Amino acid sequence: MTKQTRFLLLLCCFLPLAALAEDTKTLLVVWQTDGSYSAFNLNERVKITFTDTDLLVNSEEQQTSFVLDDMAAFSYETIRDGKATITLSNAMGTFCSSDAIDLSHTEGVKAYVASSFDVETGELTMSQVKEAAPGTGLLIVGQAGTYEAPYIFSNAAGTNLLKGVAEDTEVSPTEGEYTNYILANGKQGLGFYRLSATGVLQAGKAYLQLPAVAAQARQAIHIRIDDEISGIVSNDMPFTEESYFSIDGLKVKSPQKKGIYIKRGKKTIIK
Repeated sequence: MTKQTRFLLLLCCFLPLAALAEDTKTLLVVWQTDGSYSAFNLNERVKITFTDTDLLVNSEEQQTSFVLDDMAAFSYETIRDGKATITLSNAMGTFCSSDAIDLSHTEGVKAYVASSFDVETGELTMSQVKEAAPGTGLLIVGQAGTYEAPYIFSNAAGTNLLKGVAEDTEVSPTEGEYTNYILANGKQGLGFYRLSATGVLQAGKAYLQLPAVAAQARQAIHIRIDDEISGIVSNDMPFTEESYFSIDGLKVKSPQKKGIYIKRGKKTIIK
């Protein structure tokens, strides 16, 4: 049986199972061997045809051709029909959607994930994203207002230190070996501040979670957005010249053992 025949049989067998429920869209997702994919809305008129070497998908918007040898599989995905509402009260806000969303056309704001944290400088690097998978914690930056982001299919993945919450969630200052920060308007302005007590974070928001070793005793975090350090949040390091911290975040008045310690935010080796 040829690859063309296998795909054709699978399409015929499973297409009837892609029920077009009310307030939803059913998508045909074509997966490539390199991990990329294309999604087509079956609620609209879609025509699928084969040649000896290609799969052709004609939708109302365009015709797309796929080389059969480059195709890995296809799937049917159901998504909500509509848009997520993003409300930004200040220059920054966190957001989390329980469904995947398209952020490529939200004029007036940009969406970011927390892609890395520099232990040496205390800087949190934010990377802009154009789409977000379900449950992704986001930092929204821009003008205060209300924005809409269409629901889409997405399996976007990558490092993100922001943790989204789909429902009201109790967040404590620490969680295992991690330290938690929330976006707040504190003494140093609007930014991520270390939690001082357990509280409930509203559904649809996100909090920052850093390894305790990396967070050390930082009460607030520098944020690097678009290769610039945000002036909104300052780094409050309550260290004195005599203060040392072990690599697991414990304060040590006078190190007695050899090893690596943190002093005034810098690594210090005691020999």
